[in-house]
Amino acid sequence: MAMLKPSLAFLVLAFAFFLCFIMSTGSYVYFQFVQQWPPTTCRLSSKPSHQHRPFQRFTIHGLWPSNYSNPRKPSNCNGSQFDDRKVYPDLRSDLKRSWPDVEGGNDTKFWEGEWNKHGKCSEQTLNQFHVDVVQYY
Repeated sequence: MAMLKPSLAFLVLAFAFFLCFIMSTGSYVYFQFVQQWPPTTCRLSSKPSHQHRPFQRFTIHGLWPSNYSNPRKPSNCNGSQFDDRKVYPDLRSDLKRSWPDVEGGNDTKFWEGEWNKHGKCSEQTLNQFHVDVVQYY
């Protein structure tokens, strides 16, 4: 019986380290689908609006993999770089309609920034990530 206690303590300790490792790998539990109201976004922005009249509908701001313990994580994960040439042409037109850069006017740069910060952490390919975003919209 005395031998069982150190073994049990070792197993509990090993399991605790395993859980710490799993929680630190950058995986996520859910997605935050974030939209923005362009008139307010433009009004609150420090950047001059590229549009004279902002969209009068909600647009996509991003799709963010998240965890309950820290909803802003994971971010800036390793993965393939954004390549505008690899975005499907029909997907591009859907993205321009649903996910425009309402602040700076450069849709491609906006998508690239969102892919690099959040999309790479989604464990999806570039196009699958963007297809999912458009489908949520």
